[in-house]
Amino acid sequence: WDHGVSPVPGGMSPIDPTAVIRAGAQGGKFWCEVASKVTAELAASLGWPSRVVTASRSGYVWEHGVAELWSNQFGKWFVLDTDFNYVFEREGVPLSAFELSRDGPLLQKQGKLTVRRLAPRKPSLPDQDLIPYFAYIHVDLRNDWLSRPLRPGSPAGGDLSTWWTARSTV
Repeated sequence: WDHGVSPVPGGMSPIDPTAVIRAGAQGGKFWCEVASKVTAELAASLGWPSRVVTASRSGYVWEHGVAELWSNQFGKWFVLDTDFNYVFEREGVPLSAFELSRDGPLLQKQGKLTVRRLAPRKPSLPDQDLIPYFAYIHVDLRNDWLSRPLRPGSPAGGDLSTWWTARSTV
């Protein structure tokens, strides 16, 4: 689906990935939080460890949501941004939200950060530099969105199973 603010079928708590995908196929447009939760749910349904991460430039307003999936190949978490359709890499290895928070600006400056597109750009979402958004991150340490819903804005909304960090330079 394209990026936008269509009403989420059935609401955000809990989110129904099947209904969202169906609505998207019929022209519904949804934002990053919806995309990240649907991605985490779909990955979990396939048996892949997954979670939702929120990112912020300021630490006060949570501006972007992505999913993280576990890679057995690399033995680590990696960001899958299904709103912008990006994976961030260093030397062919996908990067986690923590690595983007800690190392992203330096990797960018050194020309060692690759942003790989996984799908075509969404018509209403222009390409942009997302590294500043990873200055602060909340990593949701769960993927049970269907069975244990939280209020909109979570995990930044305050779940006890959320880990957060910030760049040392902010």
